[in-house]
Amino acid sequence: MNVSLRLPMLTAAALLLLIPATGCNKLKARDQLNKGVQAYKSARFEEAVEHFQNAISLDPDLKTAKLFLATAYASQVVPDVKMADNIKNANNAISSSRKSCRNPPATSARSKASALCISKSTRRTRPRSTSRR
Repeated sequence: MNVSLRLPMLTAAALLLLIPATGCNKLKARDQLNKGVQAYKSARFEEAVEHFQNAISLDPDLKTAKLFLATAYASQVVPDVKMADNIKNANNAISSSRKSCRNPPATSARSKASALCISKSTRRTRPRSTSRR
């Protein structure tokens, strides 16, 4: 084979080897997401957090994993308890929620994500009146 053709052929072969690796990471990320959802449904929130973090590290564009991560952190928070772990989980929930609200997922979870974002960002300035007009 001609020496001038070797470099383009090797480059093309290397690119072909890289394409499946990217798809493989997306599949691994989806697998981690599914495992996280199963752990979440079983109330194993710490395990769910690990799976969701793994999914995000494998595929940073997996917005659903970011939303589930925020939810898993929030599920571990016990109201009115001022312990370090509880405060850490609350801060992680807020941080993860803000990250997932920047770009909510374009799935059926979009409405839930939008509702979460709206409820976190709006606050009542005056209490609701109980009387009807």
